[in-house]
Amino acid sequence: MLVDQDALIAYAEGELPIEQTIMVAATVAGDPRLGAQVTRMRQMTDALRATYESVLDEPIPAHLLALLEEAPKPPTEPVSG
Repeated sequence: MLVDQDALIAYAEGELPIEQTIMVAATVAGDPRLGAQVTRMRQMTDALRATYESVLDEPIPAHLLALLEEAPKPPTEPVSG
């Protein structure tokens, strides 16, 4: 099975449906190069989470919320053309 980069990333991050996870896991298990790539992806993901996870709990700064309030609102009805 040929695994594209998007599927490999989703596999490494545990975001694939179970059927696809099983297929990609079998392919990765049979290819040391892909296995090493998945290991590096997981290590990078773990490092990013460890570094930035606390930021997710921070409140959104008031000045950014104000910008959202000022942003144009999408139309509520489909625009016909």
